[in-house]
Amino acid sequence: MQTMKEESEEWTRLGLEDGGRSFKPLNLTVEQKIKHKKLLNENWMYDDSCIICGKSIEQVGGSKIISSRFLKIFISDKFSGGGDAEYPYQSAKLADGNYLVFKGKLSVWTKQKIDQATSFVNQGFDVWWCQSKSCANRTCRVCGSATQRAYGCDLLGGVHVAAHPVPAGCENTECEKHQSGW
Repeated sequence: MQTMKEESEEWTRLGLEDGGRSFKPLNLTVEQKIKHKKLLNENWMYDDSCIICGKSIEQVGGSKIISSRFLKIFISDKFSGGGDAEYPYQSAKLADGNYLVFKGKLSVWTKQKIDQATSFVNQGFDVWWCQSKSCANRTCRVCGSATQRAYGCDLLGGVHVAAHPVPAGCENTECEKHQSGW
């Protein structure tokens, strides 16, 4: 096991040898891949997956969410920071001079996630997260699948799903909460 200093020296050495371009990371941890991306100063490769868990919408089902009560991303012409201690605002400068503003727990919007999302938006892509329990938590209480309606969320494409006094339903057709015709 390497110490942090040894690991840092190795990454520095790899970066100096032809800019790290001949080094092809294969079985690296997520943290090591992040360091390698930073080392090469490359944009993140967009793969149309959830910014939080990395799964595709086909894997988890449901809708692509861009804003919920506790997690938000939006573009603003003003820097925003702080606010609520548990769910603070954080901002990252975009290439066009605007700011990409994040709201949510610091454990969700880490520096790496903010850098990744900023890179995607600078490339012209939309950033979204899924309905899974670890992301937006819009799941069925019976089976854990995504709900048919993600109440209180803004979806990719400009749709807002308001809270209604009807059950959210379940996307799993085998579940007792599934509502056909929705």
